[in-house]
Amino acid sequence: MKISFVVLQYLNSSDTIECVESIINTMKKFKTEYDIVIVDNGSTNDAYQVVMKRFNNQYLNLHIIRSTNNLGFSRGNNLGFLYAKKNLLTDYIIMLNNDIILNDSFNPSLINDLYYEYNYSVLGPDIKTLEGKHQNPFLMEDWTKYKLLLLRFKLRIKKVLLFLRIDLPVKNKLKEEYNDQLIINAGLHGSFLIFSPLYIQLFDGLCDETFLFMEEDILKLQLKANGLISLYTPDISVLHKEDRSINQAINSKYKRKIAKYNYNIQSSYIYQKKLMDSKKGKK
Repeated sequence: MKISFVVLQYLNSSDTIECVESIINTMKKFKTEYDIVIVDNGSTNDAYQVVMKRFNNQYLNLHIIRSTNNLGFSRGNNLGFLYAKKNLLTDYIIMLNNDIILNDSFNPSLINDLYYEYNYSVLGPDIKTLEGKHQNPFLMEDWTKYKLLLLRFKLRIKKVLLFLRIDLPVKNKLKEEYNDQLIINAGLHGSFLIFSPLYIQLFDGLCDETFLFMEEDILKLQLKANGLISLYTPDISVLHKEDRSINQAINSKYKRKIAKYNYNIQSSYIYQKKLMDSKKGKK
């Protein structure tokens, strides 16, 4: 059994270092083979150089690759996914944000056991924020064309209000209480995704048409269209510091929210196309 961790970095090298060190310290306890692939997603500061200086040539199983441009969340992660798939002969690929911290609950054997019991394509753990909220199982809507139209309308209204410095509260989709049950075909938060040998064999990563947001929604739609299983387990838990890179990239709170609204609108069109294709039987 071999695991490849794919860590996507944009600007924020300090979180990358903390994330990678948590992986190394956690995996010391196991005999499982593993690699770490750090993808610098076109950082315009010295983040790539800082990470290279900290890790380069210190660990044979640590690989640092770089994109010349910011490819967005999916395509940036897919660089690491494809590198692991084609070069590292891995069994499992774990995509995790660089602001994720592993802890003692992480167990490679459980990942393997659940795969052979449930034949899942994607596995998600309990993801806990610094505020104590639980991000998995992710409470996502079953989007319809009408709901997507309504979403875009609401986001455009919020954009106009933001220009007027009127900031409406965002509906909280996070689960308020910890869920201690395995859930089949749960929505999974995109900050930590475990891809099984079945998924790796069939796909080369996430849908690469979005830049940011709705990756989880499209993934769930893709799995459903192909008759594949997602699985949530509470027996693995990770800490998510959340939104650190985008906060560093865009200092203004209002500009950051407008950017998020724009990316969500763009991604909603891509989701809608995928939804229509799935109804026509295109996978």
